[in-house]
Amino acid sequence: MFRSNYFACTGGLSTETAQNSVTVTNAEQEALVDAGTNNVKAGTAANALTSGYLPGTGAAGVTAYNAALLNPAGTSFLVTTSYIGAISGPSDTWYQGWTCNSNRANFGAAGSACTTVPVT
Repeated sequence: MFRSNYFACTGGLSTETAQNSVTVTNAEQEALVDAGTNNVKAGTAANALTSGYLPGTGAAGVTAYNAALLNPAGTSFLVTTSYIGAISGPSDTWYQGWTCNSNRANFGAAGSACTTVPVT
């Protein structure tokens, strides 16, 4: 089941591919997403991300699922947030110091080249 996802798939959720002789149909994909909550099925890539890793306007508009509800009793591994994804926005810098710049995302001066393991 999907909860609080922003899908920006060209053509929507419509790729049927057989893997190990099993095919998940378009209708089955739609049913899985529709069974969840707070999902956007027809998002656009332009609204998914900003700067390659920050939530864009579309993703930022998705209500976050309370992942803490999935914790086994007495644990607190998953925490409640007000955003989807790993980073809430430009002021969220928890990832700095151990991430590296790549051809997918540039974290600026706080990041380093992805040629060695970052040291904190």
